[in-house]
Amino acid sequence: MSQPRPGYRKNVGVCLVNRQGLVLAGRRPKVDTPWQLPQGGIDEGESPGEAAARELQEETGISQASIISQAQCWLDYDFPAGHRGWGNFPGQTQMWFLMLYHGDGSDINLNQHDPPEFDSFQWMSLQELPSQVVPFKRKIYEELAKQFVPVIEQLQADQG
Repeated sequence: MSQPRPGYRKNVGVCLVNRQGLVLAGRRPKVDTPWQLPQGGIDEGESPGEAAARELQEETGISQASIISQAQCWLDYDFPAGHRGWGNFPGQTQMWFLMLYHGDGSDINLNQHDPPEFDSFQWMSLQELPSQVVPFKRKIYEELAKQFVPVIEQLQADQG
């Protein structure tokens, strides 16, 4: 497995898939292409997998999920010109996790943060998601689809 990109903020992302093979996307308020998967920083002493579970719970209220796959390598993106975020980092280096949702939807609560990270959510196809995210993250989402769609398809086949 690759190493995180030096100088970039270490981060995790969660691609949460339900039994129907759809992933949970949150809508970011006040953004032109607002859809995004849960993501966030890794705390001191925390493993990437622990951070993924924590970020999922903090942003969506969901704790009923298990890791079923992990990205093959750290994926990076640069912040747009003129926009430095999170301590003046040039971008983020992310480890992504595919997690299976075990809940029934009643545990989803987007009001964990103040202000909330997302104002609504939607279950959607991972293949369609790259066109719905901000352009500077699009390549990451295309790579996630490439790596995780075969796993999701196998999961669907195994369920019969």
